[in-house]
Amino acid sequence: MSADGSVEVLVDTIAGTPLTFASNVVEGPDGTIWFTASTRL
Repeated sequence: MSADGSVEVLVDTIAGTPLTFASNVVEGPDGTIWFTASTRL
């Protein structure tokens, strides 16, 4: 999310499956973004 409130989608699928819920997002020192893809019931 940018300071002006705009949002850029970085990932919306994993191996062709829609990503519906991600958690535990962190950014590495090199700018790589890591997250956990979770299921939500």
